[in-house]
Amino acid sequence: MVPLTTSGEQAQPDLKLIIHRTTHQLLERERERPGWYSDPLSTAWVGLALQAHDGHADEVASIADELEDWFGDARVSHEFEVAALGLMAEFFQQYDRGRPIYTDIEDQFIAQLDEEIARREEATGPDDSRFQFFNSYIYLYCALVGIKAYDALDEYRDFLASEVEGQREATWTEYDRMAFIETVALEVAEYDPEECRDVLQKMRRVDDEALNEYELIPLVWFFQEQQDAMGDALSEEKFAQEVVDEIRQNLWQRLYNELPFELYLADEIDYEFTPDVQQLALLDQLLGRLDNSIRVFSEEQLTEHEAEVAEGKDQTIRENRRRKNMIEVMAAMLIGFILVDVVIAYPPSASFLDAPHFVQGITIFLLMHLEWRLEDISKDFGLTKSVPIVRDIVNMVEDRNWPAWILRLLFGLVGAAGVGYLWTDIQAFFTAF
Repeated sequence: MVPLTTSGEQAQPDLKLIIHRTTHQLLERERERPGWYSDPLSTAWVGLALQAHDGHADEVASIADELEDWFGDARVSHEFEVAALGLMAEFFQQYDRGRPIYTDIEDQFIAQLDEEIARREEATGPDDSRFQFFNSYIYLYCALVGIKAYDALDEYRDFLASEVEGQREATWTEYDRMAFIETVALEVAEYDPEECRDVLQKMRRVDDEALNEYELIPLVWFFQEQQDAMGDALSEEKFAQEVVDEIRQNLWQRLYNELPFELYLADEIDYEFTPDVQQLALLDQLLGRLDNSIRVFSEEQLTEHEAEVAEGKDQTIRENRRRKNMIEVMAAMLIGFILVDVVIAYPPSASFLDAPHFVQGITIFLLMHLEWRLEDISKDFGLTKSVPIVRDIVNMVEDRNWPAWILRLLFGLVGAAGVGYLWTDIQAFFTAF
């Protein structure tokens, strides 16, 4: 697991500041004019991102003006324009829901959705629907955003749920697709614990090392955005929360390693992998909502941290093993005590085997077992490292089989001799007990 907070006293770059600077530099490349990013869908996505944090009021105002101008002249005829209406609804709800455009968008957006749903219900084949709007996972997510902006989720919940199932049943393995589809699934189910478990089961297959570059940002967005909500829904399931957190942290580290953010101060940015406007907006929106700084490890610090994690896991294993050995020792002593008490209370026939010999036999097996456990306990408590003679004895016992059994038998025979010598006192003690 790779934490996103600093470890030790070594200085580390602030990933949040680095990505913010880089993201805005890349977004500026895509801006055709103040407030406009190629098309209404991209522009609305950037507008939502800039509203997520302070310091961009002028740019957000320019985006609002540009979107309002586009809507005034628009004749919605393409899927991406319907999707843009969904994001614009959310944008103007946050920016100024008192503007007439907020209500005007609702009329067109809901009408377009209803027409598309009606066409799908009447369709006899997959090509009958004019827009094929809901077949796009991006547009399905945008539809959800717009529907929620107008508090209409209850009306469309069943339809969206059926679309999610249809997308899941299709043959696909792209994790960026999963990020949007499973977000819709969680929102539609209002984070029902059973749905959260189902989504988590699907998303646990994420292998950050096997992802391509274009899957990274949507997945970082998904796990960072959903961490708290899923954690609240599965508040009693610590393992589920740890899975989400571990994947999230590993994805941040992979993203940091993938893009050369150490060059973020450069005037010109020329990366082999450059995210598109949608991904840049997702990342910027995500970072704008984070209050805490995000930090990652350099390669040297990552190696050091992995060693610390391994040591922590070893310590946990040692503590569990120590507890197990102590329980076994106590259980063996208790069983031995009970057996000796039974033999003395109900001595066997002398013609078979007298009581002292029974007790001596019990003592031999008990002490041989205890000696075995003492080898493990000496390791668990670090005696093999701090006491040379203990280390030498344990190493000799582990290296050769015969010294181990000789030592254990010696323990047992010494115990048997002690039982014979102190038999009268032992018998009197147990009789009195």
